[in-house]
Formats: sequence, structure tokens, C-alpha cells
Amino acid sequence: VHTDGGDLFPSGDERLHRGGSSGFWGPRHPRNNEWVLEGPAQSINRAEAAAVLQVLREEPRPVELRPDSEVTEMGLRGILEGVPPDPQGANFDIWDPIDMEVGRRPPRHVEVRRVPSHLTAPQAKARGYSEQDRLRNAAADVGATGACRRHSDVGPWVRRSVVCSAVMERLQRSLIRTVQHRQAGLEDCLQAVQEEKGPAEDDD
Repeated sequence: VHTDGGDLFPSGDERLHRGGSSGFWGPRHPRNNEWVLEGPAQSINRAEAAAVLQVLREEPRPVELRPDSEVTEMGLRGILEGVPPDPQGANFDIWDPIDMEVGRRPPRHVEVRRVPSHLTAPQAKARGYSEQDRLRNAAADVGATGACRRHSDVGPWVRRSVVCSAVMERLQRSLIRTVQHRQAGLEDCLQAVQEEKGPAEDDD
């Protein structure tokens, strides 16, 4: 099953992030699904991990997960090798349930193999990935993007963020000009004082 996670606004104000996940079993497969990432914490890595958790919960059969995220592959591979998730690590609240889901299954019931995203057909062939892998990864990517877009409209927040950024930039420039003018004025005053005093006279 190919999995993917996305974020509509991966940079900038964290409040604007909108994540989504997807699992793609195959063309027209009834289990194909996409999920809106819930909760205040929204990020690509969190969405990627959430996709793995959803697939494990919905697919009772032996499964090979094929994420395109290296972070997700490494995290899942560690669990499969018996290394529990770090309670202090990122997204532990998702990785811990993944660990439990894997623990309920027989050995080798879950496997993982990463398929990099956005490969062209020649790139996939050169790197040993099948055309099916490439297309199914692309389908999972489309699903994750669709899930991201199912979040409530963030247009007003985006506009507000842009306006606030522009105002702050203007304010910073104004402060810089003020400091520069004051510095130039201070230098002029010091020069005028020195000119008034005239050259220092040597003592006889």
C-alpha cells in the first residue's frame, strides 16, 4: 500500500499548516482513502506517519507499506526491528499506536519499502522502481493533497498573515531608517562641537 502525507502551507506561520494523509491500494480499490490530519499539530511528517497508522488499522492482511518519506520509512523500520518509539520524539502520539498495531501482528506481517516521490519514468527505471510504483506513489500524493484541501478555508488566515508580514516589514524598515538618521545626526553634532573647539593647542 502506497502512503503519503502532505501540508498545504509547509512554511511560514504554523497556524496555517493544513495536513492530510492517504493510502492507495491500487486503481479502483475499495480501500483507497484519504484522511484529514486532525488536531492543532500539522506537518508533513505527522501526516506521513498518520497515513501509516490509518492503513494498519484498515488493512488486516499482511501488508508492505510504501511511503515516500525517508523519516517514515526509518521510523517504521525501527519498530519492525524491535526498537520502540522515543517518548520524547516527534509525533510519539502517532508512532506509539503504530508500534502497538505492529505488535498485534505476527512477525513479518508488516514490511516497509520507500518509494521516492515525483520521479519521472526514466528516473524510476534507473533507480530500480517499477512504473507501477511510480504511478501509485503519484496517486497517493494526489489523495494526500485532496485531504489537505478538505480542511476549513484558511484564506482569511493567509491574507491576514500576508498583511501582518507586510506591516512588520514596513515597521522594521522605518525603525532602521530612524536609527540611521539619528546616528547621522549624532555624528554631525560631534563634528560641529569639534569644529567649535578648534584644533587642540600644544602646551608650552
